[in-house]
Amino acid sequence: MMPEGLDRIKNARILVVEDSIVNQTLARDLLLHAGAHVDLAGNGREAITAIRNAAEPYDAVLMDLQMPIMDGLEATRIIRGELAQDSLPIIATTANTEKREQKLCRDVGASDYLPKPFHIHELYAILIRWLKPVERTSEAVDESRIKQLAADDVVLPVSVDGIDMKAGLARTAQNRALLAELLVEFANTNIGLGQEADAAAAAGDLERVRFLAHGIRSTAGTIGAEALSGAATAVEKEIVDGGDGLPALLKQFGAALEGVVSAIHSADIVTRSSAVQLNTRSGDFDREKAERLVGILQDMLDNQDLGAQQEFDKLAGMLGGRGHDDTLRELGRNLEALEFSNARQILARVGKGILD
Repeated sequence: MMPEGLDRIKNARILVVEDSIVNQTLARDLLLHAGAHVDLAGNGREAITAIRNAAEPYDAVLMDLQMPIMDGLEATRIIRGELAQDSLPIIATTANTEKREQKLCRDVGASDYLPKPFHIHELYAILIRWLKPVERTSEAVDESRIKQLAADDVVLPVSVDGIDMKAGLARTAQNRALLAELLVEFANTNIGLGQEADAAAAAGDLERVRFLAHGIRSTAGTIGAEALSGAATAVEKEIVDGGDGLPALLKQFGAALEGVVSAIHSADIVTRSSAVQLNTRSGDFDREKAERLVGILQDMLDNQDLGAQQEFDKLAGMLGGRGHDDTLRELGRNLEALEFSNARQILARVGKGILD
């Protein structure tokens, strides 16, 4: 059951600060579904820049705590101190639910605390608690940008080894398209992570091992990979406690991670980008319109605009079957993973191909 007051989220400007693509995608889609305007930042430094440069002030911030470059604690200190944003709701998000972590959040000025992985009603309830019921000046959200994919647009198996599909669907509000996207993103972004953790452990960099395990702990929980999340939790706890069982736990963690990644890649999953129907007809080709679309998409990628997927779909429909299919699919995969910089470079190749 959805909490009362959901209309408070509609048109709210919310900044999601999160280094995990999986968690970014989940938060973004759930917030868009509620009608919010969403911006993304990959670390604390990007969050501070976004708040400083925002054309309109944000109504709330979802702040992950453990991120590279600048973590959420330091970013919150700066937002409260240097930026003098005393009343901005900052909701800390982390997989670590210990009371010590919650105290750290309060000490730096976080407004509230949301454990990960979270369910949709938990996310909405905490935002409703902190968002002020005021008349917002933002333009209404473009409904076409809210990802409401029909079940027919994706293929999601009933079961995937190592994944509790029921739990994954519960965390994505029963959105099969969103879960399919999260599963593919998880597998694609974590190839080789187990070997990276082993190498860091061999080099004595246990903080790096702990950071990697912590990230998997929350994202694995998000997609319903409960056993993998538990293995990651065990590695993180062993490092914090200083125990001598790390080698065995790392082996279990690596095997569990490899098993989940392999199972996802072997499953018959079709996401939004891979389901794009490329035009194979040989009818008239409007080169000028295609060039305009490329220009629009370039600007959107430069601004990390989440509406870029809509323009990509139009472009793919125009250019499919005209010698660009492989490049278009590569572009679609990068858009799906929010890799805007890579997508911009690939799009430049598409634009050059149109002119040639």
